[in-house]
Amino acid sequence: MRKISFFLCCLIATSLCFSKDFTRGRGKFKADDDDSYDFIKKQLVHEGFKDIITKELSNLGLNTELFWQKYNSSLEKSYAQLEADLKAKYKISADSSRAQMNNYEKELRRKKLIKERSFGGINNIIPRWVVKKISRSQKWPRNRYISIEGDVDRGKLNQFYYSFVKGKQSISDGTLYVKVNFDLRGFSYSDIEIENEKEFDGVISKKWVDWFLINKPPNISNVVLIQGELGQKLKTFQNLPTTDMLVNVPPEFMNSLLLDLNLQLELEDSNPALSTYQYQYRGEAFLKNLQSNYVIETFSMRPETKEYRLAKSSSLANILANHLYQLGRDHFPKVTQSIKNITPIKSIQRVSLHDFQSINNIQEILDMVSDEGVKYSLRTEIESISQGKADVIFFFDGKIDQIKLLLNQVRVQAAKKGLGFEVVDTVDELGIKFKGDTEGTKI
Repeated sequence: MRKISFFLCCLIATSLCFSKDFTRGRGKFKADDDDSYDFIKKQLVHEGFKDIITKELSNLGLNTELFWQKYNSSLEKSYAQLEADLKAKYKISADSSRAQMNNYEKELRRKKLIKERSFGGINNIIPRWVVKKISRSQKWPRNRYISIEGDVDRGKLNQFYYSFVKGKQSISDGTLYVKVNFDLRGFSYSDIEIENEKEFDGVISKKWVDWFLINKPPNISNVVLIQGELGQKLKTFQNLPTTDMLVNVPPEFMNSLLLDLNLQLELEDSNPALSTYQYQYRGEAFLKNLQSNYVIETFSMRPETKEYRLAKSSSLANILANHLYQLGRDHFPKVTQSIKNITPIKSIQRVSLHDFQSINNIQEILDMVSDEGVKYSLRTEIESISQGKADVIFFFDGKIDQIKLLLNQVRVQAAKKGLGFEVVDTVDELGIKFKGDTEGTKI
């Protein structure tokens, strides 16, 4: 009797532990007559996993609708080769018999469902789980149901989420968007006899786009000028909070770069009676990965002053436009080289920073991480920051174990500089917890 009581106590304790640590999910699967019980159970477990993952993503404040949209789209694309192989196996053509088609469709359904159970590593997100109940509908016997509890590996879930939402962070067969802004100071378009600014800005911008179309790097398939409705869509997107931008990238901006050119032309002196004019040219540009909201490189154009004495047949507008075009054009080879040098980013990981005392703490650590992570093409993006906690997204070409090792190497370096921290590595998160007080700007 004592042994039975002890066993019951253990069972109750285990059940309580599951209730505390596990997330409950429910799933539904419509079975075919030929499906075995084992096959049905595996599909039900998968459907339960999906429900648990949805709940966990919601708890983390992540966009579940966007995630499943991206996931299902990738899953559908992955079926193409499977369908082609089975069509060849069953010799499917326009003349195929009904029996051939039935065999093909039945096997295709089975293989698709099996593939779905492990696609993208979804089966590794929940390492421990318990089936609470499996049932079937009395009215519709093919409809099967499951109630399941699972322990989610939040580190893997985080990486799983971003791998689909953000995709591979490489520019291959991508689009280069060109956005141009001209700032005229001390004069207007009418002063240089331009009635419509598109006759000035538009002509220069088009010539720049034409240059990139001719000289675009191999990893860029198209070059598009940002204007009109597309410009408004870009503005709306870039005005979103950073956390929203990262998970709400419009389809046209996926796998894309933005070259943002800002040119300033200032009239410093003029004597219309003598037809003399003095202008100063300034400019800057930055190249940005729209998908990851990451600035790849910035370009600064040195201020340059030009004096002009016009002949009667000369057009001041043409002279200014030609020099503005050349000013930008001189930097374009650097832009194309930067695009060629973009390395593929295969992995994404959120790293949380805890108990920092100043913004300087964050910047110092991220600088050291970036220096050490060059071999992994590692880049960092601050996702959110609040009192004592910051979430940073790591983009890198490597494995998560390599990043964990890198953080420990940085920990040793930081300690020598009086900046102590511990590496937090749990099933829930990967992060850094600072020790002691340091100087800097308080959050």
